Amino acid sequence: DTRGYDPFICKQRYVFQLLTAIQIELRCVFLRKCKNVALVTEQESTTFSRYPKTHNREKLKSQYH
Repeated sequence: DTRGYDPFICKQRYVFQLLTAIQIELRCVFLRKCKNVALVTEQESTTFSRYPKTHNREKLKSQYH
């Protein structure tokens, strides 16, 4: 009976999506923190330029301190 495995597969998929989301979020924080525009792709650079550097720094400060 394969029904017993379904919740595990769903859970595994959820955890994977969650980790992927965290990874993307961390990458965005890293890129903003280091301001390493060379690593930023074209799509990300438009998002990057949308936020002023000072605003980001303040946002990061309030987020982590």
